Amino acid sequence: EMFEGFRDFTRHMLYNYDHAVNFRTIGLGLMLAFYAADRAYAAKKKAVRLWCSTQQTIGAMQEGTVVFDTVVYDNADFYSDANPYLVTIPEKGLYLVQGTVAVMPTASGVISIGAVKGTPETIINGEMLNVEAQNVYTFKISTTAYFEEGDTLIIGVNNETNGGLTILSLEQGTPILTLTRLGDL
Repeated sequence: EMFEGFRDFTRHMLYNYDHAVNFRTIGLGLMLAFYAADRAYAAKKKAVRLWCSTQQTIGAMQEGTVVFDTVVYDNADFYSDANPYLVTIPEKGLYLVQGTVAVMPTASGVISIGAVKGTPETIINGEMLNVEAQNVYTFKISTTAYFEEGDTLIIGVNNETNGGLTILSLEQGTPILTLTRLGDL
């Protein structure tokens, strides 16, 4: 009697084990369908990602902009070779703005880097740091901002040191600027 219940339990487990492959297959199929739908949705979002493949220098006590020379992707004509330091917003809406800039100063002082929106210039996100000479500092930008069609955005750099400032270039990592349209407000 005791083993009879165990046999029923074993048969139930073996039945579910044999059919679990079908559940796994269905689960994998659903996962792939959701992944494809997500990729199709993401492809419809207006987005740009820019990178600069060369180092740049900003002089002592100078302001400048990060110049980009590589379009990683741009599905809405944000970028133009004629103005490689800025992006132009193709459609009004709320955007995710992300950027990374690594720098190495030759003198100590203060450096500030930020995402600067159009005219009149408005800093939408940025950082200011006291820096020491010959050290590498990484500035990160991550914010959401509302833009009108035709607004522009740059990555501005303010070097308040008594020496030059090198904007480092690391393969697809810095300097980088990414904008993604999230939707309307």
